[in-house]
Amino acid sequence: AQATVDQLRKLPPDAHLDPLIGYLQAQIDMLNQNWQRAIDGFEHATAELGESPELLKDAYCRKAACEEQLGNKDLELAAYREAVRLDPNWAPARLGAAATLFELGKLDESLDEYRQIGRMDGMAEAGAEGEAKLLIIKNQSAPADRQNWGEVDSALNRLAAANPKSTRLALLRAETNACQYPGDKDKSETP
Repeated sequence: AQATVDQLRKLPPDAHLDPLIGYLQAQIDMLNQNWQRAIDGFEHATAELGESPELLKDAYCRKAACEEQLGNKDLELAAYREAVRLDPNWAPARLGAAATLFELGKLDESLDEYRQIGRMDGMAEAGAEGEAKLLIIKNQSAPADRQNWGEVDSALNRLAAANPKSTRLALLRAETNACQYPGDKDKSETP
């Protein structure tokens, strides 16, 4: 791949080709785990890929993945949000933003993202699973009088509707029951 990019660089300058060459070089740098160089390449490419929204949103997601490798969570989130801004219905960007928000401890924002993901075509399972996981965590940390397990059950029912054979569904139901009925072995094993 590097040889191809090197050959392309020998061509006369071309306003349409040069951003693509930079984008390809950034991908190679990413594959070689040269994270900062890849980030710089994707940043440069995003400034010039305006005529190609598909590549532009992909470049933002790849930049986010590189930022994650360097532990730059805020920059990772910013890159995912740029991709979402370009295409609010693009699942990789939405899923990346939701996961990063979770890692940043922004549970309510992450929950909102997973709910939006669940409304996207073909994404009901991923959205419901993410929503259920977050609601379980929120309920575990809430006082007993503020826990809302009905919300969790609702998300799990949507997950069951999307994929009734999901292993994750069974695990999340067991976790929910164990949280609701700690110390009650019979109820925590109920499917």
